[in-house]
Amino acid sequence: MFYKGIKRFFVLVGVFVLASVVFAGCKDDKTTKLTSIGFKETEAITLVLGNTYQPQVVLTPSYADNLDYYFETSSNSNVITIINKSIKAVGEGVAQLKVVSAENSNLNDIISVKVIPETIKLSAPKNLTFNGSSYSFDYQTMAEKYIVNVNGVAFDIGTRNSLSLEEIAVSVPNVYNTVLSAKVQAVGDGNITETSQFSEELKVLKIG
Repeated sequence: MFYKGIKRFFVLVGVFVLASVVFAGCKDDKTTKLTSIGFKETEAITLVLGNTYQPQVVLTPSYADNLDYYFETSSNSNVITIINKSIKAVGEGVAQLKVVSAENSNLNDIISVKVIPETIKLSAPKNLTFNGSSYSFDYQTMAEKYIVNVNGVAFDIGTRNSLSLEEIAVSVPNVYNTVLSAKVQAVGDGNITETSQFSEELKVLKIG
């Protein structure tokens, strides 16, 4: 009886060890692999000489076990240098930047990087007009957004190049039967473009 008990004990121990090995193997099989990697930027990156920038990288799936990556560029590149997960503009011109998965080098993406010598000062928007119900002005392709100042109140209108009287009336008291004084400013991105000065003021008498 004693020996049967010992035999049963070792059998149970063996089953437990085997189950542990199988469980560990199944656990390893559930490792989530990265399936794609790419730059979030959809257009070429533009930098001013001397600036440092951290490109945005999209990793799919975002819950993969290994999300590490690194950057590569031509070994003789005199346009950008790589500093950890950032790049620095060291010379004028265009370079190719490659992002590579640390786990699988077959997962990669490439983007162009252009380096310009200095920032671009935006000009004040032109042809600010008022048609009786809204202000409008010429659109600028490099402006991040616009600020329209009416009677001392600033309106952030995003990328639109118009502002209605109804919008103004929410923040400017007595907007009807009064003189409206407006000016507009183009806002830069703080990287390659600088914010413009305000345009000349446009004064109109609004009669409700």
